[in-house]
Amino acid sequence: MPFIPSILLGLVLFLFGCFKLSEKVTQTFNLHLRSYVSKINHHPSLGFLLGFILTAAFQSSTAAIVLAISLVGAGLLTFRASLPFILAAGLASVVTPLLVVFKITNLAPFFIIIGGLFWLLTKGKTKKVSEAVFYFGLLFFGLGIITDAAVFSKQNFFREIFISSNPFFGFLVGLILTVLFQASAVPLSILAVLGSQGLVGIGGALPIILGINLGAISTEVFSSFATRAKRVGLSIFFFKLFGIIIFFPFLNQFSFFLTTFFKGAGQVLAAHFFFNFLLSVVFLFLLTPFCKMMKKIMPEKEAEIYLWPVHLNKKILNDPPQVFLAVKREFSGMMTLIKKMFEESIENIFQFKENKVQQVEYKEKAIDNIQSEILKFLDKIPKENLKKEEAKKIITYAEITDELERIADRIMNLNTLSFLKKTSKVDFSGEAMREIKEISSLVKNKLLFLEKIISRQPVAEEKEDFIEEKIEKSKNNHLERFWKRKCTTADGSIFNNILINFREIVEHLERIVYLLKES
Repeated sequence: MPFIPSILLGLVLFLFGCFKLSEKVTQTFNLHLRSYVSKINHHPSLGFLLGFILTAAFQSSTAAIVLAISLVGAGLLTFRASLPFILAAGLASVVTPLLVVFKITNLAPFFIIIGGLFWLLTKGKTKKVSEAVFYFGLLFFGLGIITDAAVFSKQNFFREIFISSNPFFGFLVGLILTVLFQASAVPLSILAVLGSQGLVGIGGALPIILGINLGAISTEVFSSFATRAKRVGLSIFFFKLFGIIIFFPFLNQFSFFLTTFFKGAGQVLAAHFFFNFLLSVVFLFLLTPFCKMMKKIMPEKEAEIYLWPVHLNKKILNDPPQVFLAVKREFSGMMTLIKKMFEESIENIFQFKENKVQQVEYKEKAIDNIQSEILKFLDKIPKENLKKEEAKKIITYAEITDELERIADRIMNLNTLSFLKKTSKVDFSGEAMREIKEISSLVKNKLLFLEKIISRQPVAEEKEDFIEEKIEKSKNNHLERFWKRKCTTADGSIFNNILINFREIVEHLERIVYLLKES
């Protein structure tokens, strides 16, 4: 096959396999989100280990770092805890080219066949694992096509541009190719295979490797500026730039070290590994002062994290009044998350931003975690000496917990509808948008009212807002617009579902207010 079609085919297979594998691993990670993120926030050093493992599983440092940026942007992961995770991702990016050097690309067809067959023929966990194996084989099959075309093709474009005596040109080549391929694994694998063939010396490879490391962060840096994690993006850029500035004057000495202890492809892989290893050592040692410096340079307010219960102490289980007080405080935390979820979902209906969809999803998972922990905690209260009123209150608080979780589910529906509105290219009329704005404002007022009741703030008697009548009137108005052909069927379906979820949120809120008054 000609050189350029081979490169493009390999790149498509590699990126598709990489994306789908990352997606499957992310789904698994999300199932255990609470325990992972909780541990990382309390012990950032554990983030280094998790960052390494996830990058090796994703076969992409970009996917791992973008995940960390999303968690920081959602307010679930602290800025400080994200940095060891990101440093480890850079270190683990050596795994993919290492596997290429060990000829795993020759086994890629077997991974594709075995993974594909079991994916089609099995169910449950085996099906999910088989699908991941299929994508793992696919990405290495694509990478094998690229490296074969780049190294062994007669039109050896890469060999020509990689063999350069000018270090600055080599640096630019590594930078540009990595940005174009959107993956450091591709140019690094090509360089390693060229090194194993004796076609590229380590002296010429080192500037290219430095360029690859800088180019590898382009996606992460740009993605961070679309979230509230800009400080993370700036830190990633600073890590790599600092390393390049320090390493560049000592390329000859570094080259001597590598040629003394390593041979062929090992020199290329060792260079990439030691570059990221030394960066990790330096910045982990200076983690605290570096965080303080970055917060002064970019003093953005970090979102307050509430991902798991903080008031449920086992020591108070024998004191039911203290238990109820602690659970009520958890309700306040849940309401803070729910209110933020609602605001972000409504914002997305008016002006869609994909990163907000993911932030709402993470918060909904946090609500699920908190609900589960509260119910487990209430169940642990000793039943022997419970008064009848206390037993009734346990049941009431369990119901309130479930109602709060159901509100989060309805908000997730709004989140999904905003995504569907965007992907279906649905444009509501000005009148429809005004109705959504008015009703969502009334729903938000009810959220604020419940938040005040839970936190025992003084509140006036809730005024009649006729929200049910306004929802019904809005549905009739939209029916009229549809009848007059002012909107399509898709518009009407999404609009009506938004109103249905507004109504159900209100019903859950009113039920909680009733239960609190009764308790």
